[in-house]
Amino acid sequence: MLLAIGDVHGHLEHLDALVHLLQPEILAATRAGRRSELILIGDYVAKGPDSLGVLRRTVELPCRLDIPVHALRGNHDQHLTDLLLADDPDPRKLAAWVGNGGAAALAELGIPEAETAGFDPLELVERARAAAAPRLLAALERLQPYRRAGGYVFVHAGVHPERPLADHEPHELLSLREPFLNARDWRQPFVVVHGHTIRGPEVQPHRIAIDSGAYRTGVLTALQLEDGRLRFWCVTSDPRLKAFRRLPGLGQPRRFTEPFPVPERQPIG
Repeated sequence: MLLAIGDVHGHLEHLDALVHLLQPEILAATRAGRRSELILIGDYVAKGPDSLGVLRRTVELPCRLDIPVHALRGNHDQHLTDLLLADDPDPRKLAAWVGNGGAAALAELGIPEAETAGFDPLELVERARAAAAPRLLAALERLQPYRRAGGYVFVHAGVHPERPLADHEPHELLSLREPFLNARDWRQPFVVVHGHTIRGPEVQPHRIAIDSGAYRTGVLTALQLEDGRLRFWCVTSDPRLKAFRRLPGLGQPRRFTEPFPVPERQPIG
């Protein structure tokens, strides 16, 4: 059984709720002697309230679930990696990321958004590195570019319709949209499971999209693949399930799961 979870973007409560829903499926498969693995599709950080908590959870999940867990790299994860680990961070890319949700992750590292305007990139990097625990750096370093399992390739953004997977540059796997999303001449020997573009849940002949835009719609999506069948699991903290109206292509809200309660965030200190 293959399980995959879409772009979390700092929504730790959603991730925990989705994992809680999937645990009975994993346990049933284990008791029946079937192998399971979980693939996290990337973009754990930015735009949400608990990027660092989500990164820590990616490290903890293998022990919690007692199955292999493969955490893939997303483009936002790469931006944070460049900030914390690169020898010579590009200030233009850093500024672009700050304006595209990265400010939320930096705030968790003790750098308020107001202090990023006109910042000295080297000073910013030094402050962020000092605030990042070794465990966080290790979590970023272990992220994988893609995962191939059976007739599927799991990747954050996409795969070119005609070029071999091994010929892709790392940044393409993190950012590619076209000609992947609307490919008409698909020559790859696999179906791609991806995030990055808010299309999910969506099934096309050559791809399965599972990014439901948790930071925008309030819905986080998982995919279950087994014996040629697929199933989507979605969670939302919206008690009336109105969040499902914001999912691309679904039209009227559908009851995938019961909403889960999100506890109030308590101030620290």
